[in-house]
Amino acid sequence: MDINARTQFCGVIGNPVEHSLSPAIHNAAFQKLGLNFVYLAWQVEMIGDAIKGLRALGNFRGASVTIPHKVTAVPFLDDVESTARHIGAINTIVSDKGRLTGYNTDATGALRALHDGGAAGKGQRVVMLGSGGAARAIAFALAAEGAIERLDLLGIDDRERKTLTMLPVYGLAEATVGVSFSPLGPDYERVVMDRHSLQIGAPYSAVDPQHEDAVSFLKVGKAIRDVEIRIADDDDTPLEDGRIGNILLRGGSVTERIYGDPEATAELFTEDGWLRTGDCGVFVDGDLVITGRQKDIIIINGQNYYPHDIEEIVAQLDELDLNKVVVAGATPKGGQTEELIAFILHRQDIDDFRPLIDKVRNIVGEHAGIEVHTVVPVPRIPKTTSGKVQRAKLLAAYADGEFDAVLSELAPAEDAAAGPADENPLVAELVEICREVAKDRKIGADDNLFEVGVSSLTLTEVVLAVDERYPGKLDISDLFDYPTLREIAAFIERKSE
Repeated sequence: MDINARTQFCGVIGNPVEHSLSPAIHNAAFQKLGLNFVYLAWQVEMIGDAIKGLRALGNFRGASVTIPHKVTAVPFLDDVESTARHIGAINTIVSDKGRLTGYNTDATGALRALHDGGAAGKGQRVVMLGSGGAARAIAFALAAEGAIERLDLLGIDDRERKTLTMLPVYGLAEATVGVSFSPLGPDYERVVMDRHSLQIGAPYSAVDPQHEDAVSFLKVGKAIRDVEIRIADDDDTPLEDGRIGNILLRGGSVTERIYGDPEATAELFTEDGWLRTGDCGVFVDGDLVITGRQKDIIIINGQNYYPHDIEEIVAQLDELDLNKVVVAGATPKGGQTEELIAFILHRQDIDDFRPLIDKVRNIVGEHAGIEVHTVVPVPRIPKTTSGKVQRAKLLAAYADGEFDAVLSELAPAEDAAAGPADENPLVAELVEICREVAKDRKIGADDNLFEVGVSSLTLTEVVLAVDERYPGKLDISDLFDYPTLREIAAFIERKSE
């Protein structure tokens, strides 16, 4: 294919789109027909901005539109074909001299599929559950054809939709997708635990939802027929109910080996034939609760932390939500413990990101008692075709130095970070001690040490450094009464009189 200045381009707009076969199909057709066209896949979050950008490109001829933009793309078009307008959703955009028109071919396609399958025939009654873009198209096509006797659309609110159409379940490909299912019911059941009680082999500690260390998990039901679930420690020894452990499986629908790879099989299975899923969980009242992914666990100072827990803490900030936050652990060369890295989706001016760095560090320090070593702005969060965040890709990019330039730009100049020395020599000395111990933190004389995003270990190092210069004048417990450096200085001066 000869791509040049006259090449016309099309594509599919959606999120995610990595799984789409549309580029392969369309490009093969273009090549077969000798057309100077190319078809791409665009993963889009801000649909309005994407359409505005495409409109400005003279060689853009059109796009397929898939989830989640079939409805939200409509307001940004110049015109919408009458069928699509009635449906309220599109799946195709055609550009004609810069004018964008939306069409919907879902209606005729769905109707043909229903007839071919022997459904929705003449005189039948149809009940439809849902109101998304594809559902609207099917409803319109059935009503317009006029063959069915009756079409009922169930109007359901968010709570009903969850309980009728979604269940908390657990499964994986190696177990033919299904492992455990929850029963239908009016509400989901959740378990609230202390985030510091999630060590492998330890009993979980239930706490009140308002507890400062509370983290919530859903029950995902009991094992389905012919599947057994075991919770085990790191040596594959079974654990009693109520203890956090690794999830093992066996049963008729669970794979027995990795084809043609005995080494991988030996690694994946226990000696007595149980499949190691790589997930962590616990049995609570007979129901399985998933607490995290073993390979994602972040170990800091001997304590286990789960990324999703810390991500939920960061997402409490007004500027963020869960779709914009990814945290992971990285062990530096020669290090003994992992460093916490926070990746934040950010596509705006880099100066707007600076205030967010301290906010992220402060809220994690306040709620989890650990330090965020680095806060990284990223233009995109990589995900699998099923929507799972690919933390390993972000960590690999971080290790390969892909973010070094932007982190260097965000790093404050040494002189600017230091600022003028405090008039009180002891306060200035304490500020300097904090700068030496917490090198990547700016701690001012009047900052609350418990709100600046440093861990208890760092605070202990600060106290030890102070004790070297002023023996017996400061104990770690004194920080609760004197949480700022200025208050600590005054306390030391009084004890020295």
